[in-house]
Amino acid sequence: MFLLRRAARTQIFLRCKTLPAVAPKAPHIRSFLTLGIETSCDDTSVAILRGEVYPDSTRSEKISLVYHKTITSSNRIYGGVHPIVSLESHQHNLAPLIKDALSSINTKPDLIAVTRGPGMGAALSVGLDTANGLAACMDIPIVGVHHMQAHALTPRLHYGLNNRTNDIRPSFPFLTLLVSGGHTILLESTGLTEHKLLAASQNIAVGDCLDKAARELLPKEQWGGDGGHVAYGKILEDFAFPNGEADWNFYHPPGTAERDARTESLGGSLYDFRLSAPLTQKDRHLKLMAFSFTGLGTSVERIVRKEGIEEGLKQAVARELFVAAFEHLAKRIHMALEKMGERAKEGIPLVVSGGVASNRFLRHLLRVYFDSKGYSKVELLFPPPALCTDNAAMIAWAGLEMYGAGWETELGSFPLRKWSLDPEAQDGGILGVGRWKRRNVETKAL
Repeated sequence: MFLLRRAARTQIFLRCKTLPAVAPKAPHIRSFLTLGIETSCDDTSVAILRGEVYPDSTRSEKISLVYHKTITSSNRIYGGVHPIVSLESHQHNLAPLIKDALSSINTKPDLIAVTRGPGMGAALSVGLDTANGLAACMDIPIVGVHHMQAHALTPRLHYGLNNRTNDIRPSFPFLTLLVSGGHTILLESTGLTEHKLLAASQNIAVGDCLDKAARELLPKEQWGGDGGHVAYGKILEDFAFPNGEADWNFYHPPGTAERDARTESLGGSLYDFRLSAPLTQKDRHLKLMAFSFTGLGTSVERIVRKEGIEEGLKQAVARELFVAAFEHLAKRIHMALEKMGERAKEGIPLVVSGGVASNRFLRHLLRVYFDSKGYSKVELLFPPPALCTDNAAMIAWAGLEMYGAGWETELGSFPLRKWSLDPEAQDGGILGVGRWKRRNVETKAL
């Protein structure tokens, strides 16, 4: 009996050896799902992003937006963002948005990315506390995202969503201009967490300047009343350039024959006013790398509040305001490009992000300005308008990039009202704050 069993085992072994070799199945890697949450100001936004970033941050699995919705609190009646109204809007809308988002995937996400700062402390707490609770309940990692880092990385998200290859562009290094209602900063971005501060506003942000000017130049029914957003830049742009691109041909950059020969106002009318460029004297003597917009706002207020001001003058003031503010941005970028030497003339990407980046005249002016200065190879990268303003899609993407690079945030992190991007800053930049933890990224997380 023993011999019979042994012979049978031998025959089975021999038969197995004659079968063709079957390669082991590759492990199935399901799509990586990131839940993004944004509550830094007056926008309550939730997104679910499908895709995974490789550790070297140059490639990703094909990414797509599964879900993305934003609800903006009603602040127009106050003429600006009201902290309590915004807080109540987050408290009322965030949980239903998250429930709706999770129902679109019928599974738990693999990662939660949430805005940790900078922003309004109470508003940030709503999103961050909710994200910490979800991460603990679902036993999934969380990344507390730097809001302005997310803006800087938004063109990479846009490229990934709209490109069939798995490359992530722009690759580092690139220049970053972040322009919004709360920030105006110029950075040299050399890595995911390496953003050197080149210039920042000494007072108010460019978006705040435009918003305040809009309240001076436009009828109250266009910016007051109940409901609606308080980002008035788009309304002011439509007022200044009602025909869109057809109205932009009046602009000629400094140093051109057309600009030198012009004796009229930039609005094309013979109104007797002029808005002085910010920091002109300091520019000449110190080459100061800083922005300043308070003076522009004061000049607009002084001109508009004269008795008997007519509509045509208001439109001319609006046009010149856009030129003065945006040339001020362009001059500082030009100074940064000059310091970079030939490397800049050979071509370096310039990312322009934040709410003001949706202004179409800004896009036109920067292109014309840099072409006239010999920087036609500088690639200007603007996210689409929907991704310029605060949104959860960019938060999900920034969190995914950070996670792909091996970074997570410990549970129980606190919101940061102020938070620098520059590692040389006093707080140490993105990675200088507490509650970060490092994980192994040599193998895929899934």
